[in-house]
Amino acid sequence: TLQLLSRPFTVLSAIALLILCCSGIVRDDVPMKAYEKLAHQKQFDCVGKVFCKGQFQGSCTLIAGQYILSAAHVFVQSDMRPDTVKMNGNTVIFFDHFNYRLGAVADYSFKFGSTRYQADAITMYPDYLDSTNAGHNDLVLIKVSEPVVGIVPATLSDLNDDLGTTITSVGYGTSGKADAPGKEKSKGLKLAGENVIDSLGGTLQNGRPTIMFADMDCSDLPNLNRIGSPSPLRLEYCINGGDSGGGFVGFGGGDFGGGGSSGSW
Repeated sequence: TLQLLSRPFTVLSAIALLILCCSGIVRDDVPMKAYEKLAHQKQFDCVGKVFCKGQFQGSCTLIAGQYILSAAHVFVQSDMRPDTVKMNGNTVIFFDHFNYRLGAVADYSFKFGSTRYQADAITMYPDYLDSTNAGHNDLVLIKVSEPVVGIVPATLSDLNDDLGTTITSVGYGTSGKADAPGKEKSKGLKLAGENVIDSLGGTLQNGRPTIMFADMDCSDLPNLNRIGSPSPLRLEYCINGGDSGGGFVGFGGGDFGGGGSSGSW
């Protein structure tokens, strides 16, 4: 997904990053401003916003002048039909989603800095909507109608093993404190924070796992730790709704690397 400091970002070693958490995305003992400050470093300018018919949908990552990576699920639309179910003697109406498909290209635009760019073409990973894959390979490539100027694109990661890598995730998702579950708010803030890849899994592409697993660590409550070390990083961070597509930066072998999807890219 990106590269850090004076270098351009590095993109993509695993297609999806799955964060194991219940809610809250930043440490409760660290000011939110610290996460905002990290996100607004120049090397993260290549992380932008996705809009559908003018409404915010998720995050995205510039990888070349006219090309952007994001999460496929951000671009999926469907139809709904009512369905009734009997529960405890009562009739309950559910709305069933069907006819899942890629949204209309003309509906999507992307914002980097203060400039918006219109989608010209959108290519979803070929088998993403295949029911046998259940949403694996959550990746989409977008071509915009004109080059994104003044921003250094992310570069492709060449890491061979992301396990144990410290990553920096970047996005515009809902934000909140880790000690206030259920109270996250969508403020449109660009945040960045750190986590460690604790495990790898998912389907294989070219012999490599496509899902990275990480959790929100808390040394005060180690019994809540699910995988890896319970000791949090200085800017421990858990991705949330709206971060999808923002990607992440990681360190490996003395170089920057990593990449992928939030929750699913």
